[in-house]
Amino acid sequence: MNTALTGHLVFSTLHTNDAATTLPRLLDMRVEPYLIASTVNLAIGQRLLRRLCFACKTEKRLTEAEAKSLTDFVPGELVHADTKVFAAAGCDLCNGTGYAGRVGIHEVLVVTPAVREAILRRASSADLRDIAMGEGMTPIVVDAFKKALHGETTIEEVLRMRYE
Repeated sequence: MNTALTGHLVFSTLHTNDAATTLPRLLDMRVEPYLIASTVNLAIGQRLLRRLCFACKTEKRLTEAEAKSLTDFVPGELVHADTKVFAAAGCDLCNGTGYAGRVGIHEVLVVTPAVREAILRRASSADLRDIAMGEGMTPIVVDAFKKALHGETTIEEVLRMRYE
């Protein structure tokens, strides 16, 4: 924090479940709220999901039941029955797994004036998340779902991520 206060750009890692939890986590580490508010510019939450094999991925459509279960955590306008997604088939290139490599999923919380104010009043991570989403932050699960729609990963990987 002292280095950031002198105007230097500092990158650091911190283990949290999402971007919004980063800021209260710093409070737990006994960093004063005014230091967090004046030095942190953004927090990025990230995870890795298995990437579909480009050679054998197959197209499928969501069933009504799958679509309904997804609407519990993905905005309804993104998912509906008959949405095109992709499945892992398996081939020689991926050793029959249907996956080859990893794809990153992210959420980026920009520390705006509203977020700074919330930090100063020691807002919870849920409150910070609500503020950030109100200002346009894309939740990590939505980024994951969009990557599933584009054939980079599967719905099963997105669902597995939710319960790890």
